[in-house]
Amino acid sequence: FPVTIPDRQISGTWGKVFGNKPIDIDYLNNNLLIEFSSISMNHNNNVVFQYSIDSDQNWQTLHARNLSLNNLPFGEHRINIRSQIFGANWSKAETILVNITAPFWKTSWFYIGLILFFFLVIGTVAYMYYRNRILQLRQITTVRAERERISVDLHDDVGADLTRIALLAERRGTT
Repeated sequence: FPVTIPDRQISGTWGKVFGNKPIDIDYLNNNLLIEFSSISMNHNNNVVFQYSIDSDQNWQTLHARNLSLNNLPFGEHRINIRSQIFGANWSKAETILVNITAPFWKTSWFYIGLILFFFLVIGTVAYMYYRNRILQLRQITTVRAERERISVDLHDDVGADLTRIALLAERRGTT
């Protein structure tokens, strides 16, 4: 007695999905409810259901005709459901593919953006540091040039004054 999911209707707080396509669920709203039944309704009390998530080895027995999964971690999941009646062989498992989207801060694009932002900040700090250093060197060069100009002017003025004093002294000494 194989498991059937009526019209493959799968629902959650995010809405309902029909058909065999994978289910995409947002990480904030990742509660999943799957309702199912067996083909044989005559012996419904003797039907046992099991499910496994992401592996065929760890099967959990269900005591109801639905499976409620809350707070699934983000990533791709394979949910397998199988049935058994009167202790016979297990039916072929019905597989439902579920993809829980990752929060934006756990995506590779976020990490790439974070690294780029880090390099931008480091680059900006380095640019500001070297720009400030160049401005300091220009200021030092300007101050040195001004000191040299003043020194040359003083030297010329003092030399001219000393020559004038010497000439005046020579003139008064001869008179």
